[in-house]
Amino acid sequence: GISVLRDAINVTQYRVDKFGVSEVNIVESGADQFTVELPGRGKAEIDRIKDIMSTVGSLEFRIVARPEKTSSETARREREKEAYEVEPGYRWVWDDDRTQEYLLEVPDLKAKADLDAAKAAGDPVRIAEAEKNLTDARARFEWTGYDLLSVSYAKTPLQEGGGPNDYEVYFSMIPSRKTAFGDFTEESIDRQMAIVLSGSVHTAPVIHSKLPGSGKIYSSANPYTQAQAQDLQTVLQSGSLKVKPEEVSSFVVGPGLGEDAVRR
Repeated sequence: GISVLRDAINVTQYRVDKFGVSEVNIVESGADQFTVELPGRGKAEIDRIKDIMSTVGSLEFRIVARPEKTSSETARREREKEAYEVEPGYRWVWDDDRTQEYLLEVPDLKAKADLDAAKAAGDPVRIAEAEKNLTDARARFEWTGYDLLSVSYAKTPLQEGGGPNDYEVYFSMIPSRKTAFGDFTEESIDRQMAIVLSGSVHTAPVIHSKLPGSGKIYSSANPYTQAQAQDLQTVLQSGSLKVKPEEVSSFVVGPGLGEDAVRR
């Protein structure tokens, strides 16, 4: 529909901008199509931009490790240098600007590694147990864009301390995952939940209360402006986008033809 198409255009524009590609024009060109104009680009750069646009994108909600764990892991990394390997169940992830690195809890990835090890050992009992552990870990700790139902943003209510230009972002989970998300957030009250888009931490707000299938993202210390809230909405939609753009056709317009078209 029209909303899906416009979401796809906004997401594509966001990704292209994020990768530092300038002067790109993206316009609707049909009921379910859009056209991307790339002036003055060579084949290699055009292919790269196509890859950016055709990637569905990955969104994750991850709990940030406790400060004491981050400190001990940081110290061990500095001590062991090249020999360092992060402890299983954790993962280091940079923020968007590569100015801060977060240690995130990833119990489901540890469970996957345990299953791979069990399969390598060829132990049927151990494999069965590891498969059950992985299923449980994914149900509890794996939260991605595919679990999102909707995303929106609005002004922070004045009665909640919002200023005239303060905004917050709202999201809701699909019905089948609402109860589990409530449990997940209840276990992590007063801790940071990182929103990871395409491998980097976009923001890491603190969970203030149990989120029973929906919630809001805001910062009391540094409130979102309307532009920032809109950007975060786009980020969440980028990760939760359910369609993958497919190339219908492409062609190169030479300088002469372009000038002729302008004259006409």
